[in-house]
Amino acid sequence: MPYQPNVRETNSNTRLSDAHRDAAVDLLTSHVASGRLTIDDFDGRAAQAYAAVTHADLDDVFRDLPAPATSKQIASKAVASTPVASTPIEPQSPQRPPMSRELLAWASVGVLCLTIWAVTSVATGNFLYPWPVWVIGPWGAMLALHRVTGMPMGCTSR
Repeated sequence: MPYQPNVRETNSNTRLSDAHRDAAVDLLTSHVASGRLTIDDFDGRAAQAYAAVTHADLDDVFRDLPAPATSKQIASKAVASTPVASTPIEPQSPQRPPMSRELLAWASVGVLCLTIWAVTSVATGNFLYPWPVWVIGPWGAMLALHRVTGMPMGCTSR
């Protein structure tokens, strides 16, 4: 059974499970979202919640906060967050913009760099070093590699 502040169905000296601690921190998060706690308050109270051993320890964390709207919401959150041993957890792939957006961004930046280079070359009257190749080339090579191999781009892990 998840932690429910101000609701006492068990002895206050009963030991907590990890699901109880996680549900308590989730409840603290909702208090931050509603403006009852600052981030600093949340940090301290979350540390207390994770260090709590018994229900009495968690009561101190919620001493000046109102009770949740319904205890069923907290119970369902703790049950939903508890992993089931027989169900494998598969990593979710992050949403990526379509390849056309990546190509459009590459082409736009390439045109901008070439325009800056061309204007400065004309303004100085000299053929300047073609530095835009160092912007367009590696970026284009990575886009081509991604297109050919299907290799993901960017940071894929969190």
